Amino acid sequence: MKRLFNSSGFNLLELMIVLAIVGILAAVATPAYVSHVYKTRETIAHQYILDVQAAQEKFYALNDRYSANVAGLTSHLSFDTADTQFYVLTMIAASTNTYTAQVAADINQDGVYSNCTRILPPPAQPVPEIAAGSCADKNEGFKISLIAGLF
Repeated sequence: MKRLFNSSGFNLLELMIVLAIVGILAAVATPAYVSHVYKTRETIAHQYILDVQAAQEKFYALNDRYSANVAGLTSHLSFDTADTQFYVLTMIAASTNTYTAQVAADINQDGVYSNCTRILPPPAQPVPEIAAGSCADKNEGFKISLIAGLF
């Protein structure tokens, strides 16, 4: 029997198989990507808090006291605080000899910050990881606090 038209292209079954494979790959890759983004933003927040610590030490060397707000540190910071899209830097407390700084991250930019708080130890000690059970939803964000000064 002679065909009336030349059949070329894909049939429905082949397209469905390709879509299923793409869906499986997306389901496997998405959690790994989200985890990588979270770890990257946590590393950036950690760098910000360490930069705030260095800026506070510079401020202390010039003024014999610690700055009570982040605005007093802007000339000593290595980053522009206006460019911190996912982060909020705050000085929770400051006195002549000590200060508490905090970087809060809003991962999905919905204005909600989680209660996942990690307090950094003095520089000679290792930095603890955020406990796996301390965050209900890591996509909400986290907070990193630093208590430092002259003890």
